[in-house]
Amino acid sequence: NGLAGPLQIQLRAAPGHPVEGLPVESLIQGDSSLVVGHLPAPIDGRMLDLRLQSVPGNPAAQAEDVAYRLPFDAARLRVDQAPQGRFSHDDEENRDAVDFALPEGTLVLAAREGTVMQIQDGFRGNGQDRERDGARAN
Repeated sequence: NGLAGPLQIQLRAAPGHPVEGLPVESLIQGDSSLVVGHLPAPIDGRMLDLRLQSVPGNPAAQAEDVAYRLPFDAARLRVDQAPQGRFSHDDEENRDAVDFALPEGTLVLAAREGTVMQIQDGFRGNGQDRERDGARAN
């Protein structure tokens, strides 16, 4: 895990190709590595067909019970996509995300102390080209 914080992972076999010992789930601390299992050798020279899913953060973490201010100054606010939105909030990593429509160049500040674990920039046209930008969407 090259992130500065924890990473949840799930290693599983591809559908229809079961592998003994899978699935396995684990929490890998930041800037560290971890052996999460030992897999059997493939039978008859076949290759293992595996899927690895990862989501930054600790699922057991609890948010502080305080009201956070928005991380930007805005007299008017527009939410482009709410949590569980169908455009790009349909996976574990983005399920609870909120997308705000802000002018390019708007200063965005931290809502609380912490460490930034991931950033992504370089989108064009609001990042709506799924072929070019989909894998980089947050």
